[in-house]
Amino acid sequence: MRRHPYHSVSTALTRTRQCLIVGGILGVLFARSLVAQPKIPIQEVRVVAESPTTFGRLQVVYETSPHHLVVHDPASRRVLLLDSSLVTVRAIFDSSGSGSTAYGGRATRLIRSNGDTLLFVDAAATALVVLDPDGRPVRSLAGPSSRADFLGLTVAASYIDADGNLVFRRLSTPRPHPIVDPRTRETTLVNALPDSVALLRFRFDSRLLDTLALVRQPSTIRTSLVNSATGGRTLRVALNPVGQLDDWAVLSDGTLMIVRGHDYHAEVFPSQEARFHGTRLPIAWRPLSESDKTALADSTRAVWRELERRALERGGPSAAMAELQQALIVAFDPTAPVSAGPAPSSGRTSENRPGAGFVVEPVPIDEMPDFLPPFRRDAVLPDRDGNLWILPTTSIDAQRGQLTYDVVSNRGILSCRVRVPQGRLVVGFGRHGAVYLASLADGGRWRLERALLAETATKK
Repeated sequence: MRRHPYHSVSTALTRTRQCLIVGGILGVLFARSLVAQPKIPIQEVRVVAESPTTFGRLQVVYETSPHHLVVHDPASRRVLLLDSSLVTVRAIFDSSGSGSTAYGGRATRLIRSNGDTLLFVDAAATALVVLDPDGRPVRSLAGPSSRADFLGLTVAASYIDADGNLVFRRLSTPRPHPIVDPRTRETTLVNALPDSVALLRFRFDSRLLDTLALVRQPSTIRTSLVNSATGGRTLRVALNPVGQLDDWAVLSDGTLMIVRGHDYHAEVFPSQEARFHGTRLPIAWRPLSESDKTALADSTRAVWRELERRALERGGPSAAMAELQQALIVAFDPTAPVSAGPAPSSGRTSENRPGAGFVVEPVPIDEMPDFLPPFRRDAVLPDRDGNLWILPTTSIDAQRGQLTYDVVSNRGILSCRVRVPQGRLVVGFGRHGAVYLASLADGGRWRLERALLAETATKK
């Protein structure tokens, strides 16, 4: 069986709790070319520099000047300033800092603003801290007044458009509905996310919000709190490892682009033009047979049991249950807290389980899609030249486990593909065609690399 292109990276990602489930699930899939694809130019990247130090996680890298870049490491809760040789100059925000250098108690996000300035989402102060190109805080901006909307800025990518407005995805909340079994009188409170969520534009000057579009989100977590007639309570969590979704970004020229997951096409919202639809992007669609879905379900169970084992090793049953609930949020849907009421109390805890009142299982296979979704969450990244880089779940141009990105223009057209060396992920872009890569290092940590694009002579 040929390994899926994600295998080498995702297998290593399982060393971290955030990506353990996703890496294990995607590791059971393999890519197959099913239909003839048009010839698309392929580019390679050549690594020219690497950082001497490693990082817990590289979420995004911004080159803010020819001499500096800002690196966000949410696993260590640090924002760092590096020089052009990728050597750390200083910490801008740190988990051990205080006052103006304090990162905060939970992971957050950076937002690229106009020019080479950045916005640090300070959840504790409910403010957006403006960083100059040298990484110095210069002032603060008031964000959306709703606490829920501001919290959404900390868990999903947000952008500044060409007019200086904040564009972000609204934080959705599960919609609970009770179901009563007439025979047993058991009441089940079911929580599931809505199918779609709004993209909003926040105007800093008027502080008004308006809706730009709706995007599909995967209902990857469905929780059910079962209250038995005898007073017992059980929290059941159903996981869908292959939920369908849309993704989006604001390009460097201000264009809003939504990539639709149901047919893999780009919907383009230019800042001064009417919306239009790009053509369908070529991709090797991967059907999911019944055996594939069964394998996904088995993998989900196995990876979850491994999470349970590791959590119990680090603490007792109560601590393990809290950790596993957080792992669900991080690994499956950071915008969907597991909030089905107080923690179950009726289940007896034992030495080998966090709690008998906490049950996690994959969804039935008939609820899984018939095709592997074309991309997964956080698979898009805008470059500095008005293009959107998309990491598909399958690609006919992947070789030896290398990841191959689709590069889509601001007209919604696939212009080329870029293949990166094995064990690397794209995390940012620089001047003169520079691409910043996260390279897997020892101990599950990551090293930052700078690479340059070099177009290959052949086409696929």
